[in-house]
Amino acid sequence: MLGVLRWAEIRRLREVEGLSIREIARRTGHDRNTVRRALRRAGPPRYERPSRQSKLDSFGAEIHRLLDDDAGLPGKRILEILEGLGYEGSKTIVYDYLREVRPHFVEARTYQRTRYRPGGLVQFDVWEPAREVPVGYGQTRPGLVVVGLAPWSRAGAGALVFSRRAPDLCFGVARCLAALGGLPERLVWDREGALCAGDGRPTDAYAAFCGQLPVGWVFCRPRDAEAKGAVERLQQYMESSFEPGRRFANEADFQAQLDGWFSERANARLHRVIRAVPGERLAEERGRMRPLPDPLPDTDPPLCRARRATALRARRHQRLLARPAAGGTAGRGHGQPARDPGGGARHRRALRLAPPRLRPPPDPDRPRPPGRARASARPATARARGRAAAAGPLRRPDPGMTTASELAHLFRALKAPAAARALPKLADRAREESWSYERFAEALLSTEVASRESHGGESRIKAARFPARKTLEEFDFTFQRSVRRQVVEHLGQLDFLHARDNVVLLGPPGTGKTHLAIAISIRACLAGHRVAFATATAWVARLSDAKRQGGLDAELRRLGFIPLLVVDEVGYG
Repeated sequence: MLGVLRWAEIRRLREVEGLSIREIARRTGHDRNTVRRALRRAGPPRYERPSRQSKLDSFGAEIHRLLDDDAGLPGKRILEILEGLGYEGSKTIVYDYLREVRPHFVEARTYQRTRYRPGGLVQFDVWEPAREVPVGYGQTRPGLVVVGLAPWSRAGAGALVFSRRAPDLCFGVARCLAALGGLPERLVWDREGALCAGDGRPTDAYAAFCGQLPVGWVFCRPRDAEAKGAVERLQQYMESSFEPGRRFANEADFQAQLDGWFSERANARLHRVIRAVPGERLAEERGRMRPLPDPLPDTDPPLCRARRATALRARRHQRLLARPAAGGTAGRGHGQPARDPGGGARHRRALRLAPPRLRPPPDPDRPRPPGRARASARPATARARGRAAAAGPLRRPDPGMTTASELAHLFRALKAPAAARALPKLADRAREESWSYERFAEALLSTEVASRESHGGESRIKAARFPARKTLEEFDFTFQRSVRRQVVEHLGQLDFLHARDNVVLLGPPGTGKTHLAIAISIRACLAGHRVAFATATAWVARLSDAKRQGGLDAELRRLGFIPLLVVDEVGYG
């Protein structure tokens, strides 16, 4: 095939230098007919071949019908419907096709610039700091910040809380409104679970809080973060300006630094959207707001509640450390005498162990009470052995219990249900074939071990979170001829897993890479190995969340105990 460079050279020789076809053929070494075809060609040459029929072609109309009914239908559900109709291809073909055609069925959303009125709205959201907040006694807790912003003036405020419960969120709202200095007409929230009961209705706790102020409420639609984009941008500014490079002594110091940042930085800067200082516009907006009620609705401050809970845990921990160990002495501390019970602070009296009381040896001639006549039948040596007497049977056999009932109890105690089910048939077969005791025990225990291995394999397959269940026997080697059966079967023996080698499956979409990865991983699960399966995007999100929460090292250590990690769809990450 003639390349683009040679095609351009032939046209240059003909059109620029005016050479004949014979001379061009002599200089380039091509046949004269090839030169003529190159001159007749309008565009540069390129490799073309007719496209092969896809396994998805016969299901295109069904996919269009499903997307026409619901454009947001998940691709996994569409794949399940197609497999029920006889589709035998891979999921990659379906997902690539959906990525191409779904935008044609999604209703395009129109946007317009929102203009706010002074005192009309205050937008709220919950921001999660990257690091935990110190709360005293050397302990930290994950904190949350309720962020409020008046969109007309772009003035903001924040309040530290420690949970997403309604009392904490209402406390944060009240503190933000107090910092802004007035009541708007309505409060805007997303669909926060503690505040929104669904269909735009507030929960009872949030409705009672708004009724005490009083203010109205607005809940954004699902997946509509743009409706409160002003407070979303303020959170991004907090992540880049407030949080980096700061240290906090405790939760009160965190709140003090947050208030100082809002007053000295966020509300004192020149905002480039409104081209004004938010603090100055807030003073103007307060004239359009209603005054705050005096007093504000009573909410339990989460800072005090966190401090009380932390102090209670610390005191409980100190009491546990002071608790005496078994067989040792106990007191208020090393070298500290115990207080007199008649003195002060009786609720903190020290504990002392009394000297052990030695039991005299039993006298066989001493008369015993009638109620203890049954105990006297025991040998005298059993009482002298002390705790060694506990080595006897844990449960007294019931005289009325049959052998089958006793065996059922023993199997339950050993947690061997498979052996219990196989016992009757194995016992009959052992009697017929005159098995030895060793042969019978081997057969019974082998049944239980095989059952546990199969159940363990299923639990490992479930824990791996495979998107579908595939096996090597189901792979169509005739469809994908570039895959060598001998290499795949060798991988199925898991030698690479024992050698701790990596396996990379390369190829264009729809060639069965995911099928082979799942099939080999299921082999590993059935062989007793733990497996973790996820796409490259999911792995990046998982590790990013762990890094943001400060637990990346712990997450990597947990993953280090899993012998086989599968990263799918690397090309789409």
